[in-house]
Amino acid sequence: MGNLVGLKSQNMQTGQKKKHSKAYYKNIDTAKLQIKNAEEDMKKMDQEVKEFHSHMANSMSKLMKSFTDGFAALDKAKQDDPSAQQPAVKKQSLT
Repeated sequence: MGNLVGLKSQNMQTGQKKKHSKAYYKNIDTAKLQIKNAEEDMKKMDQEVKEFHSHMANSMSKLMKSFTDGFAALDKAKQDDPSAQQPAVKKQSLT
């Protein structure tokens, strides 16, 4: 272990740098490309999620408007129909 530290120290003093193999640099380039592709994929997924949330918010808004309009129409129909305002008479069976 001491020899490695001494060698590293000696290399730093003389300005020598350890050269890496072509395979090392190829692996580094491959890793960088994979990271770049992963970042692009994540950006695409984020955009898809934003679009989905926007679409769902729009759909929920339309649905709530439909319910509101439907209940308003139902209430208006009940007010316009005098028979709907009178309570229904329940018939009791003899059995």
